[in-house]
Amino acid sequence: MRLLTWVMAREMFVVAGLAMAALLGLITLGRMLQLRELFLVQGVGLTHLLRLFGYLVPFFLTVLAPAAAMLGVYLTAARMVAERELVALRAGGIGLGPLVVPSLGACLMAAALTLWAGLWGVAWGMEGFRETVVELARVQTNLRLQPGVFTQPAPGLTLYARQLRHPDGSLEDVFVQDTSRGERLTITAPRGRLAVEGATGRLIVSLEEGILVREGAAGTSRIAFGQYAVSVDLVAMMTGVRLGNPSPKEMGWEELWRLYQGQQGMEDANFARRVAIEIHKRPALALACPLLGLTMLALALVAESTRRQWGLVVGMGVFFVYYLLLSAGMSLAEGGVVPPAVGVWAPSVLFAMMAVLLLNIASTGGMIRRPALLPFFH
Repeated sequence: MRLLTWVMAREMFVVAGLAMAALLGLITLGRMLQLRELFLVQGVGLTHLLRLFGYLVPFFLTVLAPAAAMLGVYLTAARMVAERELVALRAGGIGLGPLVVPSLGACLMAAALTLWAGLWGVAWGMEGFRETVVELARVQTNLRLQPGVFTQPAPGLTLYARQLRHPDGSLEDVFVQDTSRGERLTITAPRGRLAVEGATGRLIVSLEEGILVREGAAGTSRIAFGQYAVSVDLVAMMTGVRLGNPSPKEMGWEELWRLYQGQQGMEDANFARRVAIEIHKRPALALACPLLGLTMLALALVAESTRRQWGLVVGMGVFFVYYLLLSAGMSLAEGGVVPPAVGVWAPSVLFAMMAVLLLNIASTGGMIRRPALLPFFH
């Protein structure tokens, strides 16, 4: 009995691992196509791109881990049904234990992985992603800016400095021309300094004791200043990457919980609802692992007429239905139509009832043999 359980568990873990790798590979390929200009045009190396994708893995795991566990359980059970191994087990007096125990093990491991990603991994990954993007933008800017050379660090902005010292960013004899705001600003200053804001990824050119000439529709004006700063969004120069204020889905659990406890005093009701939705969604996705896994196990046992080649389609179809219901519930909750707890947990309750019903049918030896309920797969 233990040997049989171990064999089933090993097969489920292998299938789930392959499914996880395949799904993660598809997402990575899609992101690489989306960021192709960042790789081909702006000279960002493959190592840095893979590092960026690595930071995004915890964010993807919150969705991929439940799907991979579900596929591992379903495809293993469907294979046993198709090859009549389940009939042999029942003939030998063995029940569903060798399937249920490893199925729960695989699903609980996926749930732990999903919970880790939701509570800590997402915040760690998004912080690392932001820091890497800002660092890449800073390096690209340092490569573009050279002393004694007119450079264009951003569209509509021209910068020249006779001396540029990279360690401290100090500038001498600076010339700046900015046409990005619909008027021409020409700035000259004897001294200045370059600095990069780590949180926002903005390049700040601080100038001292200079002259600003503004040319626009209202005419030309000349202003002497003591301090003046020009701000450039470095991240905007990196095609395909956008950084703004962290949204609730990018926040760590501690920050989310702090906002959730103080949501009564929030002026933005929509943001407060999004925080509440995220508080409920992360544990709900972890619980979805055993719920979806047991549902698909029972479905594989009772739907004997489903052909093996359609197993992946059925598995992804069921997950698509769950995620569609979850997305619909979150949209209704974000719009204030239903409470966040109802919108997020309703699909889990529905699939829990479905799992109990199908497992009860399977435990009594029930089978859906006729194509009347599954005509597409017969």
